[in-house]
Amino acid sequence: MKRYTMLRIRVIWLILLVITFIPITKVFAQEDVFYSTSLEISTLKNGDGSRTVTATLLASGESDELPVLKGEILYYTTLDTEKILLGKSLTNAQGKTTFIIQPDQKLLRDKEGTVKLNIVFEATAALDGAEETLEFKDVRFSMKLIDEDGVKSIEVSAMGIGPNNEDIPVMESDIYFYIQGLFSRLKIGDGWMDNGECTFEFPSDLNGDEVGNLTIFASLEDHSEYGSAMAIEKATWGTHRSSDYTEPSRTLWTRGAPVWMIVTLTILLIGVWSHYMYAIVQLLFIRQEGTQIEKKSGK
Repeated sequence: MKRYTMLRIRVIWLILLVITFIPITKVFAQEDVFYSTSLEISTLKNGDGSRTVTATLLASGESDELPVLKGEILYYTTLDTEKILLGKSLTNAQGKTTFIIQPDQKLLRDKEGTVKLNIVFEATAALDGAEETLEFKDVRFSMKLIDEDGVKSIEVSAMGIGPNNEDIPVMESDIYFYIQGLFSRLKIGDGWMDNGECTFEFPSDLNGDEVGNLTIFASLEDHSEYGSAMAIEKATWGTHRSSDYTEPSRTLWTRGAPVWMIVTLTILLIGVWSHYMYAIVQLLFIRQEGTQIEKKSGK
């Protein structure tokens, strides 16, 4: 009987521990086991002339693929035998990192104006090395907002950068336009790039914030030569709230949560914690019962 009682106590404690410490995420942090690695890379030319390079470092084990935490990524610009280190960055818990190439940083270009970026993760005692290369022609991408006689339009300029830093107009390409929504960007239209220029008439019925502010994006996406580029501007081009507008007091986006959500969460929390309390009370009863049995058997 004593062994049975102690077994019940151990089983209940084990169940509580499992419920409490269920793992939520799984992050690889360079253990003492050797893993092969891989790099996923992408790049985006920004409207201010800088370039964002995004890298994701993954480690492959026997059964799964995990992100590498604090992996050092090196960024080089290369041309034939010449190689220049642009900088380095560390990956986060998701294995991702970004590196910004500033407009004044030197990028090596071949005779056709092509830039080659070499992204490297050097091998460690636990991880194999990984290396990827990006090739693209650089581009100057900008957006200008125009408001004339109540007609709002966007002018986009896209000029490729030649080997001698000369402008080469981007020909025959789609340009996409977005505004910033609550959770993501919302597409509002597209235009056609011809001889390095594109004009888009802005819609007049888009909602802005309380004063009509909007964040506007122009995007060149996955071009065969120039890759992706994006320009961002802000303007008071959206419709705004009237003077008699009243902010809702209990919605998903306000400080006060909806009543139905508070009630539902309260019931769930009471249910969970009542089960914990019930388990603890049962443990106390079992312990008391075991003590009484020990005293009786001792007599």
